[in-house]
This record gives sequence, structure tokens and C-alpha cells, in this order.
Amino acid sequence: MNVPAETNMARSQRNDNFIDKSFTVMADLILKVLPTDRREHQQALEHYEQALALNAKMPQALNNIAVIYHHLGNQAEQKGESDVMDRYYSQAAEYWTRAIRLAPNNYLEAQNWLKTSGRGSIDVLI
Repeated sequence: MNVPAETNMARSQRNDNFIDKSFTVMADLILKVLPTDRREHQQALEHYEQALALNAKMPQALNNIAVIYHHLGNQAEQKGESDVMDRYYSQAAEYWTRAIRLAPNNYLEAQNWLKTSGRGSIDVLI
């Protein structure tokens, strides 16, 4: 039975979206459950950057970097470190913007955060 290419593409996009959502949920859970220090975050960021150096079109790696920066921003916000918080949130926005440009149908929570925080550009959020 031949399945139209459009159907295969739609199914592929749904699978990619599910995988991306799963990565996001897992990254959030790991950051919330495991006690981590800044050194571990830095090491994770370095590994994701190495992955991006090998393949710059990996929205999952971009998303995971953004999740880490967002988490660090939340920590800084709780400590009342507004300058540090702003820097981390700006970095999260940068990486989420890049991920969304590669996978515009994914990362709906990130897209919502970019809109509500005013950190997203119009061309990405359409």
C-alpha cells in the first residue's frame, strides 16, 4: 500500500514533535529532581555545544541548552539576582529562538514563554 508523501511527512512531524516534547520534559525533570551545581550545568552546556558543532541543525540540543539557561535564570530570580537572571533568560531566549526556527511546530511552551516574557521576535512567533 502506497502512503502519500504528505501523510508520511505529517506522521514524521508528529513523531519529531513527540520526541522534542519528551526531551523537554525529561530535561526539566532532571533539572528539578537532581541536585546540580553550576559546574554540572557548565559541563552539560559544553556537551550540547559540541553536539551543535557537529550538527548545527539539532533543535533538541538547542532546546536543552535553553532549558538549562532558563533553569539558571529561575535560580537567579529566586536569589534576587536580577542582572544574572536577565542574562540567563536572554540566553534561553536566544537558543529557543534558534530551535523554533529549525522546528517551528515544536516547543510550544517555549514559544509561549517567549511571547509572555517579551523576549521573542515577531518573525519566530508567527
